[in-house]
Amino acid sequence: MNIRDDRMSLEHILQRLRELNETLSEQADSAQRRNVIGHATGILMERYAIGAEEAHALLVTTSNRSHSTLGHVAATLVTSGQLRGLDGRRTGPAG
Repeated sequence: MNIRDDRMSLEHILQRLRELNETLSEQADSAQRRNVIGHATGILMERYAIGAEEAHALLVTTSNRSHSTLGHVAATLVTSGQLRGLDGRRTGPAG
């Protein structure tokens, strides 16, 4: 191998490392979104005494009707305790 070949190999390795880093970052973001959605689902299950599927469906319906991502709806519920109601009213714990 000569210096040029070594340099090309190093550039290839660096590019592959950047790709792997991006993939890992995307997977971490995805795992975080799933955790937030799971937390929001649990909040709705407890608040309304409903099952997991129904709570998740409520999040999805709210997401669709508000033109927001499921992750955004879930994060809003987790951070504020509020869920933008399907009819535009806010629903949440009394207080």
